[in-house]
Amino acid sequence: MFIVILKTSMMENIPDFAILWANILILLLLFAKFAAKPLIGLLKGRKKKQSKELANLEMKKETILGEIKDIHKTLNEKQAGLESTKEHIIKQAEKKLFNDIKEAENESNLILERAKQKTENRIMHETEKFYKEIRSEILPESRDKIVDKALSDTSDYINEDD
Repeated sequence: MFIVILKTSMMENIPDFAILWANILILLLLFAKFAAKPLIGLLKGRKKKQSKELANLEMKKETILGEIKDIHKTLNEKQAGLESTKEHIIKQAEKKLFNDIKEAENESNLILERAKQKTENRIMHETEKFYKEIRSEILPESRDKIVDKALSDTSDYINEDD
């Protein structure tokens, strides 16, 4: 749909490029008159559609950012709780270790006391055994002497009666 302006005798003095520009100007005016409104409506429709999509995307972005903040908050709370739990576990472990050491110390003292008692009992038993052995060796001799002395005393007594 090109409009060509025919050269007339009056227009022979006008150069070709001026006619070309005049044709372009006429086309632009026709385009503006007939095609501009539908094209602008089309562009406005796209703009509305894209602005709605952009608004939806912005809402999704805000939602996701809120979720990320919540996740960071939860993560920080969990880390703080983890630190607290870690400290609590360490304290409990130290307490248990202290109690285990005390218990082991008490048990070792008890074992030492038992060993001491057994040793003392054995020493007493061996001492008594030793005394019995000594008495058994000394007493027969002493008994014989005492019996002999008693007999001699008795014999003296008997001899005096005669």
